[in-house]
Amino acid sequence: MKHLYKTAKFENLNPYVQRVREHPLMSVEASGVFEHYKNKKCVVDLGCGNGHFLSQYLEKYPDFVGLGVERRYKRIFKTQKKLEALGARGLRSEIEDFVAMSPENFWDEVWIQFPDPWPKKRHECHRMIRLSLYFHLNRILKPGGRFCFLSDHADYWNHLMEVQTSKGLFPMMQSLQGDLFHSEPPSLFKKLFLQKELPLYSLIFKK
Repeated sequence: MKHLYKTAKFENLNPYVQRVREHPLMSVEASGVFEHYKNKKCVVDLGCGNGHFLSQYLEKYPDFVGLGVERRYKRIFKTQKKLEALGARGLRSEIEDFVAMSPENFWDEVWIQFPDPWPKKRHECHRMIRLSLYFHLNRILKPGGRFCFLSDHADYWNHLMEVQTSKGLFPMMQSLQGDLFHSEPPSLFKKLFLQKELPLYSLIFKK
């Protein structure tokens, strides 16, 4: 009961909750989103923030159809505004739920950039980068599809490499203590970390 009260209070205080729910493209359930992207060349940006990277990426690669997935209402609403002119969409969803629901052999590219590290042990359940994600990525990528990862958090990078070495589900892995995507549009977080001259860690899994 207390949880429901907190949820209702949050929704009343956050004006973007209603804006997302009333938007004709954002009120669609995940199943409807998958139907829209079926049999298309698709890129999905998980944790897309305000959509800066994805909108620029789609402008650079117009043969892709894009989807931005983000749990925060304000961010995904801003993402949708950027993507509408490009024929792309935003979806408000928990990342773990979205990848679990995604159909098999569906996405051509899946991007994750600068996920929250949640460094404390008690927050481990909130981490996006975990073993279950690795298995889901292999399941939802099309043959020949790729997973692109960029972070300032070395532990996530090391974890992904260790899992691939152990499980070996992807026939190709490319990793770099640096930026494999230096020629691609930067996200806002990437700009911030580059300005601070902090190290970056990148990785590509290809199915």
